[in-house]
Amino acid sequence: KKLLSLAMALVMGLSMGAPVLAVNAAEEAPKDWTEIKVEKKIDLTNTGTVNPAETFKFVVGEGVVTGTGVTDTGVKAPAIGEFSISFDQGKVASSTDLKLPEFDHVGVYTYKISETAGNTAGMRYNTDAYKLQVTVLNDGNGGFTRVVTIVDGNDVKTDTILNTFEAGKLVVTKEITGNF
Repeated sequence: KKLLSLAMALVMGLSMGAPVLAVNAAEEAPKDWTEIKVEKKIDLTNTGTVNPAETFKFVVGEGVVTGTGVTDTGVKAPAIGEFSISFDQGKVASSTDLKLPEFDHVGVYTYKISETAGNTAGMRYNTDAYKLQVTVLNDGNGGFTRVVTIVDGNDVKTDTILNTFEAGKLVVTKEITGNF
């Protein structure tokens, strides 16, 4: 029984790597991301409410460069700047395509994304820390390939930045007293 178990484990272990060897190297190359879709949603806390039209503004901070091949301390992350996402009244999801700059060194470029708080009554602006991570790889042809991810403050990949709209309910009553 022990010999049979050892033989089965060996066969299973060796066969798990076989499909990986059959993959074409050209199919493994990641695509170059020239832009990333940044999505935003508004969570309505009260049923039956409608959020107002709003343009959310974001600042992308200065990038920090780490990773393989970045031994020159003079390597700087290219600036990305600002972007915004607009909502029409009653619309609870929207997005924008953030264009990425060209990079001339391999490495991991990390940018902090901050939402600029507005002053719309009832809107809870998102103050959570988000990061845009651009991993720049050699493409094998003398150029570079960008692979992009947005992560939250816990370094968990996310696709959506969430805001909350809280519209309270106000009930007005009038009571008449007196001679009438």
